Amino acid sequence: MIPPGLTAEFEALLQSFGPWVEWALSAVPALAGGVTVLAWVIWGLGALALLALAVGAHVLIALFRRRSSRADTAHTAPVH
Repeated sequence: MIPPGLTAEFEALLQSFGPWVEWALSAVPALAGGVTVLAWVIWGLGALALLALAVGAHVLIALFRRRSSRADTAHTAPVH
């Protein structure tokens, strides 16, 4: 069972959030355009990050292949 004093304190706390919630709900239409732009910016940055990772992986794979092919040709004896 919840003590009556705690219930009254919790109710007062929730009522103090009332004006803030009303302000937030009234500001939602004005924020909608900014949220859309922010979502596109985040999406674009994520796409650029994925592209950079793909290019980096491609370069690393090419370097490892080049090194391994040089190592293979350097250690093999010429065939007569």
